[in-house]
Amino acid sequence: MPLEGSNELNEKNEEEGEDIHERSQVDSGSYSFKAKANSNSVNDYYESNDKAESIEKLIGGGKVDSSDNYQFDSDSDTSSSTSSKARFKETENSEKELSFDSDSDTSSSTSSKARFKETENSEKVESQDSKQTDIKIKEGEIWQDWWLIKATEFLSGKKFPPIVLPNQETRNIQLSEDKFRINQTYNCKKDKHKPAKDYYFWVRLSDKALFYSSTSKDLNVLGSVEWEQVVDIVEGTEMVKGYQAFCVAINDKDNKGWKICTYDYKVFKPWYCRIKHILKMPDDNCSKHLEYKVHTWEQEIIQPEVVIPIPSRSCNQNWSYRHLGEDWECICREGVEQSPIDLPSKDEAIDSPIKPMFEYEEVGPKAQFSTLDSTMERNQNIEVINENGLLGIRNYEFGKIRTLDGSVYRAEEITFHTPSNHRIKGKTFDMEISVHHYGITKGDIAKQITLSFLFEKKAGVYNQFIDDVDLYNLPNPVSKVREIVNSIYVPKILFNFEGENDSQIISMKPFSFFTYQGSLPFPPCTESTIVYVTSEPLKVGHSTIQMFQEALRVPDMVEEEGSSFNLVVSDVLPVSNRSVQELNGRPVYHYDHTKYCPSRQRSIIKPAGHYEKMKKDVT
Repeated sequence: MPLEGSNELNEKNEEEGEDIHERSQVDSGSYSFKAKANSNSVNDYYESNDKAESIEKLIGGGKVDSSDNYQFDSDSDTSSSTSSKARFKETENSEKELSFDSDSDTSSSTSSKARFKETENSEKVESQDSKQTDIKIKEGEIWQDWWLIKATEFLSGKKFPPIVLPNQETRNIQLSEDKFRINQTYNCKKDKHKPAKDYYFWVRLSDKALFYSSTSKDLNVLGSVEWEQVVDIVEGTEMVKGYQAFCVAINDKDNKGWKICTYDYKVFKPWYCRIKHILKMPDDNCSKHLEYKVHTWEQEIIQPEVVIPIPSRSCNQNWSYRHLGEDWECICREGVEQSPIDLPSKDEAIDSPIKPMFEYEEVGPKAQFSTLDSTMERNQNIEVINENGLLGIRNYEFGKIRTLDGSVYRAEEITFHTPSNHRIKGKTFDMEISVHHYGITKGDIAKQITLSFLFEKKAGVYNQFIDDVDLYNLPNPVSKVREIVNSIYVPKILFNFEGENDSQIISMKPFSFFTYQGSLPFPPCTESTIVYVTSEPLKVGHSTIQMFQEALRVPDMVEEEGSSFNLVVSDVLPVSNRSVQELNGRPVYHYDHTKYCPSRQRSIIKPAGHYEKMKKDVT
């Protein structure tokens, strides 16, 4: 029984020259996949499944022509002695050349032949017998394909609250009868890269994590699971849309209940085996099909020379904001990608659709563990610290930012600046709150991300995040440490008080922001920092700004000399901002959250009513 709509899907793919199972290799290039298959070739993997013909039509044929140097071809006929040959070839200057033909014998007398060859200048490769190996994979590759997605967290109203569309229509996350997520981008007629069916998502598999997007060209990540959080995986089959699908169930520490499924066994088996390899979970069935290439190099060890440096003064000792950072040294003075800068208008910035994934957690008020540098002590209250004239909060559990390449940056510090560090078209704002993130994934340890929110005065406005910091109990130059008695949750920065707290669902609101390559705005002014700055300033009350300024003011002191007293008045201004730095030709990008389809703006859910006591006569 053919699947309804499969013929129309194949005709559409032939007209547009696109394949719903387009694959690409990110790290070392990309390759195209051309497939012509019938029920016999699919039966090589589905064996006696009487629905193989319909499933083959579901996964589709078609072509993808690419200018890259990778190509994979597969042809098969309908005779009783079906044969299939697949070749994978890569030519990129003088680096590698790989060829791959796959063969297997089945009960239907299907035969195939396999070859794997590699030549690489000045390198030796050691591997097992290639005749017994179906697939060879290079470490660090990113695999991509269309999959069906299911997770128990899709049912969580807190994780996925209702959203409001541009036409003010409120919607929840859409799920199929099988609880698989529905891809709403399928309804965007103008998107040429949308999936062929509304239950497909573009899934990327790397050695760090598994993450997925709406389309094959969409750079925004909808969800992800890190391998370090995974406890176990289980393979199996499931009837989806009336047809058998091959699934990988992923069990993690947070019990999110991930499951990804595909109708194509040739896609399923390599992915499952690679995930097993990443998780270091041996599988005898996978060892017959999957082999990782091992390269050997010759290394020459040179005995080091010991150099004892002469002690010298370190950079920026006892720094302060007295001269707005003009007296800072080393990279702060010599760097060419320093922050802050004078940002352009939205129209002058380069339009960009790229947005990272914000994942913040509610913290406190007591620390959950201790750190080696004693920044945090278990069961000790989180503290606001006045250090060098800068108010800040340090903690390792604020949350994290995940960029599109899979890099993870952990939020460890929040700083308050009055007035703002950044300007927009020369305008300085009354306050800036910056959340500083530090790289924790391999290759990102020396990198940072700063997320800054600009504020301007408006009478009668109270910010939920600032009120949790307790602005009436801030430290000062004399008493430099104060404990916080409330929990800290970064997304509250985007919320003002509008009645009772339970009238709003607190989550990361969508917002527009500038992006540029900069540095930390205070010593050591480390560069290799991605800087995000909100392009629409938030509102805060006059008293809030005044309390933060007073916290930086050095109080008047009285000195006693014999029988007389002298009043000492400090000339230090209550400011904690750095002067703007030269742009030096750096591009500035702008992400407009209202511009791209579909809209993900969160709605404010009002309570439906309230309870009252009612008197009732006793009968």
